[in-house]
Amino acid sequence: MTFSSLSLVITLSIIYISGCSPAIPTGGTFTIDLIHRDSVDSPFYDGSMSYSQRMSHTLQRSFINAKRINKNSNNTKSKYQTEIIPDHGEFLLNISFGDPSHKVLAIADSGSDLSWIQCKPCVQCSEHKAPIFDPKKSSTYEPVNCNSGTCKAISTVETKCSKTNKCQFFESYADGSFSNGTVAKESVTLGDKVLQNIIFGCSFSNAGVFRPSWGGIVGLGGGNESLVSQIRSIVPGKFSYCLIPYPKTDEVQNKSSKMTFGDIDFGPNVVSTPLVPKEPKTYYYVTLEAISVGNKRFDVNLGSLRPLQKGNMIVDSGTTLTMLPRNIYEDVEATIRSAINVRTLKDPQKALSLCYRATKVSDVPKFTMHFDGADVELSRENVFVMTSKHIMCLAFRPTSDVAIYGNLAQMDFRVGYDLDNNLVSLEPYDCEKLILEFLADFVVVDLEEDNAIPLVLGRLFLETAGALIVVKARKSTFRDRGKQMSFQTRHIVNPPPTPISSLNVVASVKPTKDMIGNGKPIKCEGRVEKETIVYRIMKRLIGL
Repeated sequence: MTFSSLSLVITLSIIYISGCSPAIPTGGTFTIDLIHRDSVDSPFYDGSMSYSQRMSHTLQRSFINAKRINKNSNNTKSKYQTEIIPDHGEFLLNISFGDPSHKVLAIADSGSDLSWIQCKPCVQCSEHKAPIFDPKKSSTYEPVNCNSGTCKAISTVETKCSKTNKCQFFESYADGSFSNGTVAKESVTLGDKVLQNIIFGCSFSNAGVFRPSWGGIVGLGGGNESLVSQIRSIVPGKFSYCLIPYPKTDEVQNKSSKMTFGDIDFGPNVVSTPLVPKEPKTYYYVTLEAISVGNKRFDVNLGSLRPLQKGNMIVDSGTTLTMLPRNIYEDVEATIRSAINVRTLKDPQKALSLCYRATKVSDVPKFTMHFDGADVELSRENVFVMTSKHIMCLAFRPTSDVAIYGNLAQMDFRVGYDLDNNLVSLEPYDCEKLILEFLADFVVVDLEEDNAIPLVLGRLFLETAGALIVVKARKSTFRDRGKQMSFQTRHIVNPPPTPISSLNVVASVKPTKDMIGNGKPIKCEGRVEKETIVYRIMKRLIGL
């Protein structure tokens, strides 16, 4: 067998994160992992728990989070008092503060604005397993002056002036928990993106029911102090996420969902609905007009003499179940019950009301959420949740408070928030496919291990991937089956005699059985520990 000489050699450079991530888009846009709290990469993970136990906890957190949202959105108590701490969020993210950077695994909370972490010296702090951030060791830490416009503009937490003229924040919760400290500016790192002068709370005193396994809160709400709002001058005022489905039964969750800050190109099946400005600004309000089950449509405002209330539903990734207005929920449940026409069972978690043995249900009726200007058709997995190995239940609950569009209904959708144009966009998408994957024919060659030989993407691969390499712009683009991924190229540190370029890919590449043979996808999986050039031992592929 002979091989043509290659005029271009490309190696893969990676950044260590858990699971696989899509390529970093060009421009200011960047992507990070959202780690589910039941993932093996989460400090909350408990391998001794069964699927049923984990799901029971998930449903209880959903009820608690819904209560928190309703209390906060209709707060009749102290202006600054939050009903429940955001300890019950479903997703975490890795974020680093300071220079040198200090890594924190924090709750990603779409129901909070001001981010805060524990800091030294901690006068009164809850137990924390990981090292605590020391602002004295950071060259970029800058306390905010209490007379500054920044301090005066903070509206979601109580602020006061210290004896040293520093802006102090006081975050209190109805259960007696609290977090107090200094409002400061700091450099923050997300993925490979360094964000300067981010406002956050450095907590020197906190107590209550905070968990020792997480290091703080990252506010992703719509208020001015949230991380999303602060970086609008750095990246476009847009962010999106793609949530992978829950693992089935006792499967181990070892994959991460993705969150992108900045522009994202949606496909032709995207629909959009207006974001409705309301107080508090923290939440993302949309207008639910009706729900269809099969050919029956149920209007939210049916029978009411008043016009439809705009912003009657909150989109929240931290709440698992979808909470529907009580009047429409009863019609929806009755119609589904009639359409499926199979003997119902009791929910083993005693939380949901309409349940079936999953194997007995062959088809479910078409289910569509009618938002203002956007009809979103949900799949079986969006409508029903497995509460045990064999029983599935309707993943909706009635509420007399504000309705909530939960994360089960959002799974396998790309959900994008355009804060500049006040829009939420939804596109059906297989979120596990947000990996570098190409259908390609190739040959595995038995070679001796040689760390001087990088992984080579040859002409056949580049042709299959529809590669476009712009040398001057240091940009490479791959296209395959309607998807497009762009990479920033850079020179390798300590390069070999012949200069080569590397693709900066947020992913680790591990050979799998699917890599051998024709027409099989090349999959990206596994995890790594630090930035490096990855060399593959080709002879090991033969033994797979």
